[in-house]
Amino acid sequence: MDREAPARATPDRRAWEGRFGEALPRLARGTFRLLRPEVRAARLTIPQLHLLGWLERTGPHPSAGWARGAGASPSTVSELVDGLVARGLVRRETDPRDRRRLLLSVTDVGRERLRTVHGRMRRRLAARMATLPTAELARMTRTLERLGDRLLAETGAGGTRGGALAPREAPHAS
Repeated sequence: MDREAPARATPDRRAWEGRFGEALPRLARGTFRLLRPEVRAARLTIPQLHLLGWLERTGPHPSAGWARGAGASPSTVSELVDGLVARGLVRRETDPRDRRRLLLSVTDVGRERLRTVHGRMRRRLAARMATLPTAELARMTRTLERLGDRLLAETGAGGTRGGALAPREAPHAS
């Protein structure tokens, strides 16, 4: 995490911070509403999609790891996992280092479902951003990534990118 000096608190800055504080939840709500049909079409819930994506990024993991990061109760996670296992999207395996522990991992079917829904979600978002100049889109993306990394690092989640729509690598400059 970078250690930049805080910007001076001016009335103009406080006004922009206030507007940003209003814009970010509006962006989250709008994005959720835009993408919800794709998640439903994949026969997933948002929490299931998040769990699948997390397992895809982190590899085999005990469910408690995701539960802590998501702030979910063990019973909630157990219910999510049961549904994903029943549909063949996730498997439970015994931890080879500790046979008392179960690890969750994404199956090939689950990986394909993620690829499909992520592709549809990206295309849906891209259609809404098509009129933004590339430089503006790049600037907004870098700013949001930086803010997200800071927030994750400050909350102990680490500054790792990789939400439901995260590409595996940064786009190349053109």
